[in-house]
Amino acid sequence: MKYLKNLKIIRNFISDGEADSLVKLCDRKLNRISRNYQQNHFDSVINSYRECTFSDFPNTELLDRMKREAFLFSGRKEYQHPHILDLHKDGVISAHVDNINAFGKVICGLCLLSDCVMIFKKNNQEVFRVLLEKNCLYIQKDDTRFDLSHEIPREAEIDGKLIRKDRRISIMLRDII
Repeated sequence: MKYLKNLKIIRNFISDGEADSLVKLCDRKLNRISRNYQQNHFDSVINSYRECTFSDFPNTELLDRMKREAFLFSGRKEYQHPHILDLHKDGVISAHVDNINAFGKVICGLCLLSDCVMIFKKNNQEVFRVLLEKNCLYIQKDDTRFDLSHEIPREAEIDGKLIRKDRRISIMLRDII
């Protein structure tokens, strides 16, 4: 499938211990902004979430590892500050393509706390599903980034197994246009 060549998933990119430290770090940052989950994103794509940009992210070693993997896969070198998205266990991300005028060709995400299924669609028709396991890193670029919408439901089936998302934090990097 042509779109799969522009999606890379690295299982167990970080250890459980690293993940625990990152969750505490993200919670401290998010709790300074708001302890409450927002019900609807301005564009209605996300519900039951908290988010922030983390310009002073202290774990530069982790960011360097993420950027290195993204560069090896995409050739892109410059990235915006990390973006933290905390999705409540009841929260969902509806089908969307990230803003093509605000972000570049690459989206790189580190998944914390919970496995989930990401569903990719073209013209509202499902193209494929992938399992994003906790502690994995995913990178999407080019036509997978621009031509397909992606979504994360509360639950979805993949390979005959029902995956129920719990609370999920993602640390995302997007390249600079």
